[in-house]
Amino acid sequence: MLEWPLLVLMGLLAGAYGALVGAGGGFIIGPLFLIFFGMEPGLAVGTTLCLVFINSAFGSLAYARQGRIDFRSGGTFGLAAMPGSVIGALALSAAPGDAFRVAFGALLLLITPVMIFRPPLGDQGGRGLGKSGLLRAVRRVETAEGRVYEYGFNNAGAIALNVVLGFLSSFFGVGGGFLRTPALVYAFNFPVAVATATSILALSLYTAVGSATHVALGNVSLFPHLVFAGMGMAAGSQAGASLSKRLSGPWILRILALALAALGAQLVLEGVRG
Repeated sequence: MLEWPLLVLMGLLAGAYGALVGAGGGFIIGPLFLIFFGMEPGLAVGTTLCLVFINSAFGSLAYARQGRIDFRSGGTFGLAAMPGSVIGALALSAAPGDAFRVAFGALLLLITPVMIFRPPLGDQGGRGLGKSGLLRAVRRVETAEGRVYEYGFNNAGAIALNVVLGFLSSFFGVGGGFLRTPALVYAFNFPVAVATATSILALSLYTAVGSATHVALGNVSLFPHLVFAGMGMAAGSQAGASLSKRLSGPWILRILALALAALGAQLVLEGVRG
């Protein structure tokens, strides 16, 4: 029972931060399950992905009220990622536990310099406008506060990115938003306010499919991990969506990146030692 408040707190912090940066929070809570709760990789990933779904679903509701979601793009990205989310869950079943820990740790270590050294996300939007077609998309989003964002982007490239992220989400339980949000801003001209919200919507769609696959495979710890961490995630997602309107927090991102690097190094060491 002493674990229950800790799980709620973990879910609250991961959910708030995940919604704040459009990442779902899986890359935070997954390593904690592996290292501090001693969970097997399959169980840790499946439970984490279910939590990412909870976080992104509640976060989507909050962002929808703010009018910041590009629903057409978010729906397309979510559908594109669904096949990979199923394949990733199936592939995890065949992965040796130690090899998984090394791969997951290496992924966290690779994320660290990106989070520390990337330039601040800014409201870029309004670039690359042109005609909309099969390979290119032009969008217009008006928020509940009356702010209008217009932008154009390479639709084919964005869809291809999400195909890959769908696999990574179910294999590592990380959701993929930590890669999608900066990619949408820097590579595809999305305004950051829209990129964050749209990433969360896409997450809610394909992590639902990935989570269902993990449930079918028996990879989910319903009680106490999913129940109590999920309670924290649901509340945290609302707080993160609200904070995102007022807080950019580049130094918070960098501090978190250092913590992830430490977790990544620990996972690599555990995997190498066997």
